[in-house]
Order: sequence, then structure tokens, then C-alpha cells
Amino acid sequence: MVTMTTSRTIGQDLFHLIPLFADPLLIIKDWMFDVINEFNILKNLNVSLGVLDDVEKTRIEFLSVINNEYNAIQNFEAKKK
Repeated sequence: MVTMTTSRTIGQDLFHLIPLFADPLLIIKDWMFDVINEFNILKNLNVSLGVLDDVEKTRIEFLSVINNEYNAIQNFEAKKK
């Protein structure tokens, strides 16, 4: 068995390799996107997991969109400097 050592994690390898041989939307399920969204809300907006359980899914999606747009603006402004 041949093993390769890489500086990337398994998740990073999958991110880069899956599109080469499959449509990611056929592999990644909706609940996986939901969990990733929840993680980003917890991390970026400093919301506790207990509080997140009481928030409606649409509200979480709204916060995620706002957070993504805010980050895009920050990146754009940083590149202008």
C-alpha cells in the first residue's frame, strides 16, 4: 500500500479533488450544509450552541448570508489598500 504525505487535511483534499470526478452536490447532503452553516454562525458571530437550538432555520440562513457578504466587503476593502 502506498501512502502519500500531504500538508492538506482530508477535508481540504476532498474540497480540491471531488470536483475533478463528481458533482459535489450529489455527494454532499443538505444536512451537511446546515451543519457547516451552524458552525460558521457559532464561530463568526459568537453564538452559543444552546442559543442556536432556539433559532429558526431561516434566521440562521439570513445571518449566514449577512456574514458572508460582510466578509466579502472586508476582503474587497483590504485588497483596495
